[in-house]
Amino acid sequence: MNTTLDTCLSGQYRLKQWLVNTDKSAQDDCSHYDRSHILLVNCGQIIAHIAPAAEDTPDPFTLGSGIELTSDAQSLRATITGQLYRQDGRIWVEDELKIGGDVDFSTGNINFSGNVIIGGGVADLFQVNAKGSIRIAGSVGAAEINAGGDLITSAGILGNGKGRCTAGGLLQCTHASSAALYSGQDVIARRELFGCQVFSSGAVRVEAGALMGGEAVAAGGINCRVLGSVSGSPTIVCAGQDPALAQLARERLPALEAQRQKLQQTRQSVESFLKNAKMLSPAQKEKATEILYEVAQQEAVIQKDLAALHRDWKTSQDRSRSEIRVERMLHAGVTIRFPGLQATTTTDQRGPMRIVPKGADQVALISDFGATRLLAARPFVDPLIQSLSKALNLEK
Repeated sequence: MNTTLDTCLSGQYRLKQWLVNTDKSAQDDCSHYDRSHILLVNCGQIIAHIAPAAEDTPDPFTLGSGIELTSDAQSLRATITGQLYRQDGRIWVEDELKIGGDVDFSTGNINFSGNVIIGGGVADLFQVNAKGSIRIAGSVGAAEINAGGDLITSAGILGNGKGRCTAGGLLQCTHASSAALYSGQDVIARRELFGCQVFSSGAVRVEAGALMGGEAVAAGGINCRVLGSVSGSPTIVCAGQDPALAQLARERLPALEAQRQKLQQTRQSVESFLKNAKMLSPAQKEKATEILYEVAQQEAVIQKDLAALHRDWKTSQDRSRSEIRVERMLHAGVTIRFPGLQATTTTDQRGPMRIVPKGADQVALISDFGATRLLAARPFVDPLIQSLSKALNLEK
């Protein structure tokens, strides 16, 4: 909704027409979860038209950072992408979105290109998406949080089986339960991870409590005080395998393989056709040659994509760490996985200890006091990782 205002700009101009929608909550076609009073603008966006001020125009309107006057002196334009503020006769844009309280129906879902700071928590079923980092002072419910950078909450994540938090960088919380956690770097919980699905391209660390129930996969290893539970809640941990590789395989391999098979079939058909070259006209030969040239070009693109996947694989292998550290107690019933191996604990074992693969069929529990206990292991292969290894010709 455009609004006509009479506020003066620096004593020379007044805001004639406000172009930023100031009340999404009035939109009938807008989901209740998307309705918001927060004003967001893009770099280069015209936010208002202005006109010369009358002699009796009241106190001047001051321009703050992130806004400029257009060259024709008829409009105001945002110079950065961010949150637009109007307060006490001043107008400005900040590239950091600050929400004083909770993300709920008072704010609606959040989609922002920079960093987001939330003074409260995030209610169930709401979304917060930021290309930068997200910091949350309160707890996160069964919400969806996506940060291009770090995701740090000073309280807990209570997923209730529906919550999902993703960070391109570090993901840190006090505790988390029944949530899916994805991180491009480390996942750190200060107290507990219970019944979560945790996937980290870095390490998973529970600093002062237990990792119990659910599944944790970490390229950089796992460290916790207690692993598993007295009640025997099914707990699966995997160290030394990068979940980002499995995701790459899931996203890219099917299309690459389908295209490669299609090109192979085309090449075989054309080459079979050319075996009867004496029976072909010059035009037919030329067309077949053109098709083979196009096939070769597309095959080169596929090889380039596979080479990029191979670099991702090598980078992942270089940073992987096949080790689990348990400071206090390893409970019975925990499934322990390393690349190619899987073992299950049958009795409680007191820490501190390191858990590492030993050979092709054992897992070693190495106590800090010198004792070593061996667990029999059986082969375990992630089908997505196996498919990627086969596509990259890495299988022995």
